[in-house]
Amino acid sequence: WNASGTGSGSYTLTGPYTTEKPLDIKLTGGSIRLSGDGQINLGDVLVSGTSGTQGGTLLLDGAKDVVFGEKPVIVGAASASSVIGRLVVTNSVLRSTCTEQIEENWSQAKGHLWVGSRAKGVLEIEEGGVISNKVYSGGGGPGSASGDYPGAIYQHDGIFAPLGNNQWYVSTTLGLYGYGFYQMEGGIVRPWNPLGKANSGWFALGGYSGATFIQNGGTVDVSGLGALTLGANGGGYAEYIVRKGTTTV
Repeated sequence: WNASGTGSGSYTLTGPYTTEKPLDIKLTGGSIRLSGDGQINLGDVLVSGTSGTQGGTLLLDGAKDVVFGEKPVIVGAASASSVIGRLVVTNSVLRSTCTEQIEENWSQAKGHLWVGSRAKGVLEIEEGGVISNKVYSGGGGPGSASGDYPGAIYQHDGIFAPLGNNQWYVSTTLGLYGYGFYQMEGGIVRPWNPLGKANSGWFALGGYSGATFIQNGGTVDVSGLGALTLGANGGGYAEYIVRKGTTTV
């Protein structure tokens, strides 16, 4: 399976079905919509492509089980600061099968979700869930020099459950190299620790760059981790703003 798009058109893949071979998606401009009750297995996923000046949007709309393995899902992949890639999750589940693979270096990451890697990236969680190995937002993805490529996550509902590892630089990190932003209106944020180890795992805001987390509603629960880290590295800085909702540490 291979789906690619350029320009302003759109493509819809719907089920029910189960993909036996991984679906590669390389999107530069336009949109691709995935839906259906079967299991959709992803291969290479680059939203906004690898070059060019156009962004793109991947819509998971009623896709009940979207699975990615060791290859990362990169939202904002083109080496261009003007490009924006978008991933929108609505009434769908996006999950990683590599949730127990713990690497010692971020560049060795497998099965992770990167929002804003080598271009600007946006993840929108409307309903459903995103259950992943590590999640990174902000600039300088694998194979590229660090750059000013911000990544933003907007959550209106659903659940966001990323991995928190035992070191911040291989944990979920908002603001790894470019700026990371998270705005939560509702739903649940619940990072989980590796392999169920007690008092282990980090959820880091501000790696080598800055990060802002704004909670306007919903529930944030990091009680199963060892730490919620603000400004994880010497050059990192972060704001955590709670206006409404519940935060448990």
